[in-house]
Amino acid sequence: MENRKETLARVLRFAKPYRWYLLAALVSAVLSVSLTLYAPVLIGRGIDQIIAPGKVYFDNLLPILIELGIVAVLAAIFQWLLTLCTNIVTYKTVRDLRSTAFEHVEELPLSNIDSRPHGDIISRIINDIDSVSDGLHAGVYAGNQFQGGSGSGDHHAAVAVCGILYCKTFL
Repeated sequence: MENRKETLARVLRFAKPYRWYLLAALVSAVLSVSLTLYAPVLIGRGIDQIIAPGKVYFDNLLPILIELGIVAVLAAIFQWLLTLCTNIVTYKTVRDLRSTAFEHVEELPLSNIDSRPHGDIISRIINDIDSVSDGLHAGVYAGNQFQGGSGSGDHHAAVAVCGILYCKTFL
């Protein structure tokens, strides 16, 4: 267990320069989810303006529809920003990790390289970093994605976990 914590801490050190992108992803996720959850409220208000066939308060309905359109556009923008920031954190962290690994390989003694099968070192680096990349991307994105299908308050736990992870890692 201690070895896993050490490994995670070492990987997260590579992500530290990109902590502002992670914070932007967290803020984008909160705003995107908030706006997404606000849309059904507006739809309910719009439905309340339809009393019966032929009795529709269009004067009251139009501002609600305009607000709903703005909310939908803003939610989409913040969702896009979430994805963008998450990808930046993941890909730049992996790039730095690869650069460091290849610099280390360049400094290895030739006897160490000759004692291993051809391509073994590079293959292990590539496969291991790809695994880290997949895990980091899935972890950051899933950690920032609050939209639980049940709406039962799962997003509160996700917000807390993301906040704790951010503070422990980057502050």
